[in-house]
Amino acid sequence: MTYYLYLGLAVVVALLATFFDLRRGEIPNWLTAGGALSGLLLHTVLGWSYAGFDSAWRGAAFTAVGVGLCTFAPFISFRLRAIGGGDLKLMGTMGAIGGPILGIQVQFYAMVLLALFCAARLAYRGKLLRMLGCGMFLLVRPLFKRLREESLAPEVMMSVRAAPAVLAGLIVAALLQNAA
Repeated sequence: MTYYLYLGLAVVVALLATFFDLRRGEIPNWLTAGGALSGLLLHTVLGWSYAGFDSAWRGAAFTAVGVGLCTFAPFISFRLRAIGGGDLKLMGTMGAIGGPILGIQVQFYAMVLLALFCAARLAYRGKLLRMLGCGMFLLVRPLFKRLREESLAPEVMMSVRAAPAVLAGLIVAALLQNAA
């Protein structure tokens, strides 16, 4: 029963994030902070109602572990300017609400869906092979000093909205959880 409370809160946050991300190109701080605090409050209060003070601390720790694990890899991507700050905070919010397991599942499915979407979009535009070549360039670039100073051409860079993929990843994770 409580799983559906967490899932419902995560869906509401992901739906709102998708709306704002598609509409304005940013995810508001009040949404991600409010979602993370709601997740913390939900885990703590439900833990306290089941087994008292000790379980409330476990709920708070569960939320902290979820945020930490779900922001680790996206933080590296953020530092490399591969994703935006709102996407990073949204991933942390999913970890705060769903805990580390659901948060990482959502993150994994969202990244797979984004990769498939980007590949399809590049193939439609006829730029997929060029982008794969640029990917190989990025892999060997750290090995050669001369290549480190070169930058990628702006036309091979792509911007996508991640919040819809997070929402889709959440739906996939929930469906697979219920199917098991």
